[in-house]
Amino acid sequence: GYSFAKAMVEADAENTIGLIVNARGATVIEQWHREGKFYTELIKRAKAVEEAGVIKGILWHQGEGNAPNPEEYLDQLKALVANLRKDLGDENLPFVAGQIKDTPELKGINTVLAQLPEVVANTATVSSKGLKCYDRWHFDTDSQIELGRRYAEAMLELQKNPKKDD
Repeated sequence: GYSFAKAMVEADAENTIGLIVNARGATVIEQWHREGKFYTELIKRAKAVEEAGVIKGILWHQGEGNAPNPEEYLDQLKALVANLRKDLGDENLPFVAGQIKDTPELKGINTVLAQLPEVVANTATVSSKGLKCYDRWHFDTDSQIELGRRYAEAMLELQKNPKKDD
């Protein structure tokens, strides 16, 4: 989050960046359905800060739990994006998803994540290529910093050049 915010400010020092963190480790996307606890908490936190500013985008980093069975993931992610945009009142809110650890056994979920911009307008996927982990799932410090920069680059591009449905 820090390197993302830092990169966003470096790109435009006039902006004030606030992050609404709603991280929940070891989840599957099924736990983020519209009526679920995690989704409800996310929307509640987002609505609570509306007086202080405008939500300009969403970062999504999840997929490890769905890696063994990625077949349904893209449809679920499409629904999540649509629900968030509807509930936050912005049908074109930029959404950037990040790939998880780049290994052969996780290739399926990363391939699905990479397909998001092809099927949902104003979305992007950031690659995890070249990043290293300190354990089975978690990126090391240098890789987290780089991933934050990649998220910022993708978000800035979506904000400058929104990709709308035809």
